[in-house]
Amino acid sequence: ASATLVLQTEKGTYTLPALQINIDAISERAGESVALEEIKVQIEISAPDTETVKLVENAAANGTFTLVAPPVEFTVRGIFGEQTVEVARFNAYVERTIAIPDGVDPNRITTGVVVDPDGTVRHVPTKIVFIDGKYYARISSLPNSAYSVVWQPLEFADMANHWAKD
Repeated sequence: ASATLVLQTEKGTYTLPALQINIDAISERAGESVALEEIKVQIEISAPDTETVKLVENAAANGTFTLVAPPVEFTVRGIFGEQTVEVARFNAYVERTIAIPDGVDPNRITTGVVVDPDGTVRHVPTKIVFIDGKYYARISSLPNSAYSVVWQPLEFADMANHWAKD
């Protein structure tokens, strides 16, 4: 059985099976033979930099969705000596959760999204879960990036003036 690392913070959690941290690939990217025990793995859940936050906010303004939770950045790095290698993508879905702010109606949440560096926003498989008295969006995805949770009202043209619209 493989070990799984779970990092929990106020912003969210990151559940990373040890097998997904490809130490050999990190070692290869170092371009030299590095003893595996010399490689440190750093996992971070943080608020993205202002540039990324702007990207997310612009994407929301240009799309037809509203941000439910502030964006959260998930990062995994391999560190050895003076070198740092970012692990940007995994071979299998990795689970992250984002805390839903208090007072947000979980029924209004449409989905979790990943925000690519070019500002493209893509839907990712998402499930709303209730843990220890708090709601979270559980997101499964391959890349590391900035993630957020959105509400996107969907409206069908033939329902615009219909009595059953609501």
